[in-house]
Amino acid sequence: MERWRAGVFAVLGIFITGWVTHGVVGGDAAPWLVASMGASSVIVFGLPHSPLGQPWPLVGGQVISALVGVACARYLPATWPVAGIAVGAAIVAMHYTRSLHPPGGAAALTAVIGGASVHQLGFGFALLPVGLNALLLLAVALLANNAVRGRRYPAQRDTERATSTVTRLAEEDLVAALAEAGEVVDITPETLAELMAGVQRHALGRRPGAPRCGDLAVPVPAVVGPQAAVSDVWPLLLSHGDVAVADDQHRLLGRVGWRELCDAGPASTQVVAVAEAMLRRASGEHVVVVMREAASVQAHLPWTVLIPMLQEHALVYVIDDAHRLVGQVRAAQLLEPSLRRM
Repeated sequence: MERWRAGVFAVLGIFITGWVTHGVVGGDAAPWLVASMGASSVIVFGLPHSPLGQPWPLVGGQVISALVGVACARYLPATWPVAGIAVGAAIVAMHYTRSLHPPGGAAALTAVIGGASVHQLGFGFALLPVGLNALLLLAVALLANNAVRGRRYPAQRDTERATSTVTRLAEEDLVAALAEAGEVVDITPETLAELMAGVQRHALGRRPGAPRCGDLAVPVPAVVGPQAAVSDVWPLLLSHGDVAVADDQHRLLGRVGWRELCDAGPASTQVVAVAEAMLRRASGEHVVVVMREAASVQAHLPWTVLIPMLQEHALVYVIDDAHRLVGQVRAAQLLEPSLRRM
């Protein structure tokens, strides 16, 4: 039902906008309906809660983009790159005026390639028909969207912060909430789940007494310099499985693990045999040749930033503001009782 309602509203919006503007312009000599209004209708009626379709982006984005397009058409040489320059400049202008509205790019483009009937209007094109079109479409959007229960246009930001404890959310809960909203929401349940997980992580990290990454760090058991021989890394890998590489100031440069030593070796199910072959081939080379970038995090950051990092890496090194090694954290440390109770 919501989808059909958005389509009917768009019919009314475009009809009223075109009819009124045509009456004001008087005749067919000048353009009376800009094509970009069709794209605006998709947003203000199909996604009325989108920040891109609120009143200021709708009117400001259309008018500002039209002004940019007219300026490019008037003051730049009449060559094919002008159309692209107009659209790109319109995007920048909308960003700076906080009026980002995708159909504004079409308004800028129309000002450049619209032909003699558009060019003869000059900067007036931004006011009539573009400005009037946008205002009329806004008027219809205000009336139509607010006539439907559950819709609020313009969308109001909810400034009330939730103070309750974080609740575990299942994907079916998110799907149900989207269905309960009764409107088309431009986001998938998977994306919303990722956002909610991020919100929960930030909320946990903001709790009073929440530890920092530096609080969870344990000493790094194996550290070598960049000029250390690859053969010297062998016993450290046997004992710890991962070796940090740091300079004389103890600043983290990278890491060496079994994967780094075996990447160039032959396919084998015997990892140790592959590593031994690689060590023989790399005899006399320095660690800097085989080391790779190490996953690291600042010590002062909340401990929750480690959660997504440790889903991809076996361990994460903790560093201070000068990039010096503070310690390391493995995934098992996030299962400590003190953290699980948070």
